[in-house]
Amino acid sequence: MTIVTTMCKLLFAMLIGFYLFKKDILTKEVNAKLSSLIVQITCPCIILNSLSTVSHEDTGMILKLFLAGVVMYVIFPILSWIITKIMRVPAHLRGTYMCMLIFSNNSFMGYPVVQALYGDSAIFLYYDLQHAIQYPVFLHGSASTEKKTRPSSPGIM
Repeated sequence: MTIVTTMCKLLFAMLIGFYLFKKDILTKEVNAKLSSLIVQITCPCIILNSLSTVSHEDTGMILKLFLAGVVMYVIFPILSWIITKIMRVPAHLRGTYMCMLIFSNNSFMGYPVVQALYGDSAIFLYYDLQHAIQYPVFLHGSASTEKKTRPSSPGIM
């Protein structure tokens, strides 16, 4: 039931944001500033706070999760290439489809769900798993959807 409550809270927050945007209370400029605040300040603070709740008895778990993330993001591009071939995606859209298959948008929205399901200490472990995706997102994602690449971002660290 905890997951349902968390998902309802997230849905309610999105509905409020949608309503405020439609009423022109939240503008594009405000949205950009709020997104920047969340990505660059709030989310890293939540991750750092979760460090205080992580059990220090099984430090190998952190390395295992990071390596699992690396393995996932080595396998996912291969699977996405196969799936886009099977789906007969046009060549000019193949990079976009591959990005959608490889990189799920679960980083920001995933934190409250993980916290609700597994507790505060799981946030850092979830970050550890997700950290393996940061460089592939900016390198492969940019390269496969546009000609110019930007290999780094403040959100990486």
